Amino acid sequence: MSNIVVFGASGQLGQCLAHVAHERNTQGLIFPPEDQANILNPAGLRALFEQHRPAYVINCAAYTAVDKAEDEVDIARKVNRDGAENLA
Repeated sequence: MSNIVVFGASGQLGQCLAHVAHERNTQGLIFPPEDQANILNPAGLRALFEQHRPAYVINCAAYTAVDKAEDEVDIARKVNRDGAENLA
């Protein structure tokens, strides 16, 4: 079975996915801890990809504080744009 690495497992969507995967005893889904899965750290991502060799990546990581996004444009952009780019 192919490995699938899931980023953002501590967020709402990631937690739901982890819960369903656990309930269904799904094999091959990897939910790395946040300290190893920082989508803003390209070197850390490379190490994670080398370790797990995923066939697929699911990105559940996002800046979702809509009310704060206008005041925190830089962090919203880093997470939602740059983080996704790092995964690609």
